[in-house]
Amino acid sequence: MNLRACPALCRLTEELRGRLKDMARVVQEVNRALDGRAAETLSPLEKAGLLYYLQAFYAGVEDILLRIVAEVDRFSFPGQDLGRELLRRMTLEVPRVRPAVLDTGLFRRLEAYRTFTAEARRLRGIPAPAPVFALVVDLPDVYAAFAAQVEMFLDHLWRAGECGGQEE
Repeated sequence: MNLRACPALCRLTEELRGRLKDMARVVQEVNRALDGRAAETLSPLEKAGLLYYLQAFYAGVEDILLRIVAEVDRFSFPGQDLGRELLRRMTLEVPRVRPAVLDTGLFRRLEAYRTFTAEARRLRGIPAPAPVFALVVDLPDVYAAFAAQVEMFLDHLWRAGECGGQEE
């Protein structure tokens, strides 16, 4: 894929930056909900809310990565079961297309969120509080690492698309 002077890359970069901001709001809501509380003090409704936020966070991760795969890699996954393969693909450089988006450490951390949210959907209930709480407590750090790595990639796209004259 020729990444030179591509207005679509400029639009994609801006769109994905907006999605990162949306994810930051999810993390802020989680921080507000916890506010220094311990897992055992959370009501069933609060636990369900935190589970919802974890699922919303990971859906945001997948959404951003799927857009990169579709728009930059020009690759589509067969069927709907992409799961771990999407994350793994983002740790790889695609020669003459793009650098790796995620490092392997972040891959492992995001894989824990992917596995957990998939299991929670499968069970259709509120999982045990300890795993939910551990992921919730780690969420700000995971988001910060994800946002930083995606931003580095978006900077690459911005330069490759020669978007400098369009920057706000």
